[in-house]
Amino acid sequence: LQHVPEVSKIVGSFSMDQRREQVERFRNDVQIMLATDAGGESINLQFCNQMINYDIPWNPNRLEQRMGRIHRIGQKNEVF
Repeated sequence: LQHVPEVSKIVGSFSMDQRREQVERFRNDVQIMLATDAGGESINLQFCNQMINYDIPWNPNRLEQRMGRIHRIGQKNEVF
């Protein structure tokens, strides 16, 4: 059994600088990012191409916003 040693995370109480720091950790050092809906605000995860929605929001626009973090113009991979 293998465990993921480290994850990055974004929560609503994080400042914009803390969010950027976590995105860079995810881009360069860790394989998994956990985020609340705060992860859908003002960040670019275009380098990522897989997203798992643990809870589907009732508002479809919020779901679209989540997916929009990784599915942007210039994305080089198919998004799942």
